[in-house]
Amino acid sequence: MGEEESRNRQPQSTSTGERLKAVGKNLLKGFWDFFVYAAGTALIVLFITKVFVLVSFVPTGSMNPTIPTGSIVICLRTDYWNNDPQRGDVVMFRRDVEDDDRVYAKRIVGEPGDVIEIRDGQTYINGEVYEETWLNEDPDDLDFGPFEVPEGKYFCMGDNRNKSTDCRYWEEHYVERDDIIARGRIVLSPEKIGFLPNVAEKT
Repeated sequence: MGEEESRNRQPQSTSTGERLKAVGKNLLKGFWDFFVYAAGTALIVLFITKVFVLVSFVPTGSMNPTIPTGSIVICLRTDYWNNDPQRGDVVMFRRDVEDDDRVYAKRIVGEPGDVIEIRDGQTYINGEVYEETWLNEDPDDLDFGPFEVPEGKYFCMGDNRNKSTDCRYWEEHYVERDDIIARGRIVLSPEKIGFLPNVAEKT
């Protein structure tokens, strides 16, 4: 009787071991599949953000109320692959100066060939008043120019005109075309979530 019970138990022990082995194998396969999926997704996201999209954090209020302080802005690099920036676009760019690798968010006010002048805070382009409905308050009585924007360069200012350090104050008053990275498309912040209007298409 004892020998018979021993023989009956042996297959059960082997069967349990095989089941545990199968479970471990399945767990390992599941982990590997998840790792491959996660790594693949991360690489795709990295590729998209490096090639097509720029996600930029705007820590200052220089673009209020269009871009509230502390906003995240989703930008498209592809907008300027085949087209040049236009007046009214909100753009992200880097300045071609030493020890400054920050990404700036400003609005294009002057295109190549435009004559820019500011009198008593009012902006004039080619001698005509430039209506800026996005300003949050009347600009200070600043005088600037007139200057003609050189070819391949743009004149940019912040929408929060009185609290923006921009082309008006920089030694080089213009932004190089090649330094413009992307165009702002979507604003994400506790105060505001939405698309940046395409001002250029309305003008």
